[in-house]
Amino acid sequence: MASSNTATGARFTETSTDRKFAPGMISESDDGTVWQYVQASAAFAIGDSVSISSTGAAVLVTSAILATTTWNAVGCAQVAFASGEYGWVVRQGAFTARFNGAAVLGVKLYAAGTGALDDAVAGAPIQGLVATSTVTSAGLFPVYATTLMYA
Repeated sequence: MASSNTATGARFTETSTDRKFAPGMISESDDGTVWQYVQASAAFAIGDSVSISSTGAAVLVTSAILATTTWNAVGCAQVAFASGEYGWVVRQGAFTARFNGAAVLGVKLYAAGTGALDDAVAGAPIQGLVATSTVTSAGLFPVYATTLMYA
């Protein structure tokens, strides 16, 4: 079970090869954004969506991974990670996410390709996550998670 409190000294937009907190720890930043500390199982780019295991390991999100029961928490990298690095991913609040293509304002979002989102993919939607503007093409766009994201 992930612990939840304020992580003293947390730098939410930095990564490290050294573990600074317990993987899986959840913390809230001063602006109310909720973050989870993870270890990257692969390299992540800014805006990549990730699935998080109960041990705090993170992999790039795909619809196949979200169909399993092992990987159900979802976060989004706001800084690039190298494989094996530790750092924080957003679980709730306003942030930027990578899209595979166009998406309509306010609709459910799904995993679409490795680490990307879309509004037209079958399968389990990422709960609590919506685009906050119309997404016109592939790229980085603002989103908002009303709750801790999961699928």
